[in-house]
Amino acid sequence: MVERVTREMDAAADIDAADALWRKGAEIIRAYLAEHFPEPTCH
Repeated sequence: MVERVTREMDAAADIDAADALWRKGAEIIRAYLAEHFPEPTCH
């Protein structure tokens, strides 16, 4: 899913669209990390 967002970001018509896609990708990553790693790691 993140790869798809990255491709869409690269093809975005302008910087505002690319920025919105960047935020969407960051949200996907944060949600994944929160689901799979709910506790901070020691390293």
